[in-house]
Amino acid sequence: EEACGRTESLDLVPGFAPIVALHWDAGQAFPALDGLEVGASWRGDAGLPVDVDIDLQVNARTEAIGDLNATVLPLYLGISLGVFDHYTPSQLNLGVAYEIAATVVLTFDAKRTAWDQMTPSIAKVTHLTVNGAGLEIPDGTATDGNPFDVQLQATWSPRAGTELKLPRFKLWPRWGEWEIDVQGGVGYEPTPLVSQSTATALLDGNRTIFALGRGFEHDDPFRRAGNERRVRLDGFFQYHVLQSGALDRGAPETPTAGYSVDGSPIPIGGHLLAAGVQWGLEY
Repeated sequence: EEACGRTESLDLVPGFAPIVALHWDAGQAFPALDGLEVGASWRGDAGLPVDVDIDLQVNARTEAIGDLNATVLPLYLGISLGVFDHYTPSQLNLGVAYEIAATVVLTFDAKRTAWDQMTPSIAKVTHLTVNGAGLEIPDGTATDGNPFDVQLQATWSPRAGTELKLPRFKLWPRWGEWEIDVQGGVGYEPTPLVSQSTATALLDGNRTIFALGRGFEHDDPFRRAGNERRVRLDGFFQYHVLQSGALDRGAPETPTAGYSVDGSPIPIGGHLLAAGVQWGLEY
């Protein structure tokens, strides 16, 4: 039998993610580069560090241990846990766009995400002491029972796209001039996962993205006289392809959480379809 008493303390440390962005219209400074725009943005890393301290006292009753009589042993455990929750790594975005004769727009951007600096949201024992009558385990003797060893790398994700603006036309007088544009693009997202230990089974692979879209813009048919409001409706379609592969278990003869019982590899791959619409009113 045992009696248990426990006290806990939880410390939350607020943080912030700085964001810096720049935009430059090259045509304003150099007329020969009219239609060229360059942009960049940087967002710092952020997260919610959580420190948990637990003081645990257990009165454990022991019986039938050699020639000893039934004995009650009070044990005191001091445990400190460290967790870094809701972490987002720093990110750098670079982009360029070029408009040709107000008809065709070509875009390219690249995104660098510092996954190599990421702190996983997994609790780790940072301090542990056990004291009792005739028993003492100093800090550093006990080990964390949640082994975790994952290596991540920083990634560059390129994207390219184009937009075609069709000639304006009139369909109904109250709807004004219609503007229709068509977009298309492709992107590539490499996996940041480099390696992991046999204690985990994280699944990830390189991803290719294909996208199509169409936009419609016209005057608000319910506008009052003199109010030149515009209405816009956009639709998009995306097709994501995840690179095929398999995650092999390092020790097939040892049952491991996350893997199948027979030790067969876990398949990776597949595709994802996404579609959506967006409606906007200028006022």
